[in-house]
This record gives sequence, structure tokens and C-alpha cells, in this order.
Amino acid sequence: RQVREAVDRHDDVVAELDTLRGLKRGRVRLATVESIAAERLPRLLAGFWQRYPGVETGLVVAGAEEVFRLVESNAADLGFTFSTRPLPGMRVVHHEPHALGAVLPPDHRLAAATEVRLDDLAGEPLVLPARGLSLRAALEPALARSRRALTVRAESDSLRLTAALVRTAAAIGFMTRVGIERDLASGDLAWVRLADPDLLPDHLDVVARERAVPSLATAALVDFIEESWGGIADSPG
Repeated sequence: RQVREAVDRHDDVVAELDTLRGLKRGRVRLATVESIAAERLPRLLAGFWQRYPGVETGLVVAGAEEVFRLVESNAADLGFTFSTRPLPGMRVVHHEPHALGAVLPPDHRLAAATEVRLDDLAGEPLVLPARGLSLRAALEPALARSRRALTVRAESDSLRLTAALVRTAAAIGFMTRVGIERDLASGDLAWVRLADPDLLPDHLDVVARERAVPSLATAALVDFIEESWGGIADSPG
């Protein structure tokens, strides 16, 4: 009996894979935060469309809370977001921990350091993540415990604006590596891991509604995400 059940399960998997390979048309609705939209998601979709050229994709870029709301209300099939907390009512289909770091001009005195703490940045012009962002939630406990006065020049809810302020105004921002990979590879920006012990972990999560039955197009994308991103882990600073 156990052998028969195993064969039946194998046949079901093979049939499902054959169906997905034959997927000609479909539509999947995605909501994503800006940092994932900058580089990771375009590269993912380029490969997905090559395999499934008939699948149309609706894309919305929003803040983390709005991404969660869009998935929760069935306005999006999948959400690409960052979070420091559990997401009730969501099924996490992909999860990556990411370290928080300071983003600096490449010629900054700390750009070659292996790690820094907030107190090392006293007197420097800082651009903080805006309240409501997961980055700010991750950073907030360390900000509250900092023993030295910090110079906050701006708060920003935009990764691109923060990166531009680091490049042009010699400010220091705070983010993960996600969304600035090209700037780091080119040497336009430097990223140094924050070592404050009070930082909350920030996670890249791809989520769907907990009890939603996915369309074939959505199921195909979920499989492709695990195939493409399954081995990705946060790299050391």
C-alpha cells in the first residue's frame, strides 16, 4: 500500500510539472517594496518570462505595510517585502535573512571597516529610514540605546533617494545590500555591516495569502522563485 501511495504521489507531481511546463497563458499580480524591485525582481522576472513567455505580470511598488495589505485583500497574488516580525495570515513561500549595514561614500574613513556601530557614526550626517519601514523597525532599538548624539539630516522612505544622498551629499544611510548590488559592485557605494547588538533581524519574505489557492501562473512563479533564490543567503559584510 505504501508503495502504491508513493507511486500515486509521484504521478501527481509529474502531472503537475507537465501542466506547468505547458503553461501558455496566465496572469500573476505582484506587489513589491522598492529595494527588491530595484534589481532582484527584474532579474527574476527576466528568467521567468523566458520560460513562460505567455504569462502577463501586474506589478505594484509600495511600502512594506501596503504590500502586506494588497496580498491580504487579494489585490496581489504574491508580495515581495521585508519584515522584522511574523506576518499573520500569510504563507511565506520564500525567506531570506539580511544584515543591516551603513551605506557610505567609497572614500569615507570607515568604508573599508569590517563592521561599525552607531556610536562610531556620531557627528556624521545620517539619513535614517522613515518610520513605518522594516529598516527603521530593525534599527530603532539600537537608536534608542545609542550613547552618543547622532546627527540626523533626513528621514527617507526611498532607497534610491537615500543612495543618491550618500553619493552626492556625503551622507550615511542604512539598508541591507538588496537593491544596491550594482552600486556596490561598481564601487559607487560602500556597505559596512552594523554590529550593534540591539538590531532586530530583517528578512526578505515572499508571501501569499495563507488559504489562497494559487493559479497555475502563480504556482509556476513560486516554483521558479525557489529554483532561482532557494540557495541565496545573506553574505558577510
